[in-house]
Amino acid sequence: MNTKRVLIVLAVITIGCSWSHAQVMRKGMNLAGVGLGVVPGIGVNASYDYGLVDDWGPGIFTIGGYVGFGTWGRAYHIANDHSNYRVNAFAFAPRATYRYAIEPPFEIYGTFLLGAVIKSYSDYFPNDSRAFVGITIGGRYSFKSNASLFAEIGFNEISFLSTGLSFSF
Repeated sequence: MNTKRVLIVLAVITIGCSWSHAQVMRKGMNLAGVGLGVVPGIGVNASYDYGLVDDWGPGIFTIGGYVGFGTWGRAYHIANDHSNYRVNAFAFAPRATYRYAIEPPFEIYGTFLLGAVIKSYSDYFPNDSRAFVGITIGGRYSFKSNASLFAEIGFNEISFLSTGLSFSF
């Protein structure tokens, strides 16, 4: 099954689930997630959020962390040399998130990341590491009291689109 089909299936499940025991984020709550990302290649990621402040307007402010690994291939042309190379990237960052429950079980959020990425290349290019700033927006749908589906779009050095499962405790 290709990545596009997986994302479509997850989107349909997210929209179509009607058996909900909503669990929106609140102060003191922990939320851990694992996901699959796409573009520019394939990536996996994990995140953690802790409900820190719940009196910032209608939403809640959380802090946590992010870690991800991605891999993708590219072609390049230098003079008469045509070659392919592979990039492997590992990123990690603390993250700050503002979450707003539209109507339980739906929640939208925006995330700010400030972290580091380490990239290794399979060919002529030197390996590198550097700091990065990332911003994502996302949505979460709770389908059980402690389980939910999420989707995020934005920049986190591994993927521009990510979807997966999160668990609250």
